[in-house]
Amino acid sequence: MVIRGPKSTDAFPYNKYGPLNSRDTLWNIALKVRPEPSLTVYQVMTALFEKNPQAFNENNLNHLVNGEYLYI
Repeated sequence: MVIRGPKSTDAFPYNKYGPLNSRDTLWNIALKVRPEPSLTVYQVMTALFEKNPQAFNENNLNHLVNGEYLYI
């Protein structure tokens, strides 16, 4: 089921995403949780990275930690 936000934009219905697994990529997660199309995927990726430093190995956007949650 897809939740619709204002003006029929898709909105991720939860305040966290996870648990992360080896198939997850930050790009795909950012696409799923992006609150509105006016934000770029890169902006959402950066926001997720800054809010969730514990979910990234070696301070690297490409190294998600399995089992962690990303707070939106």
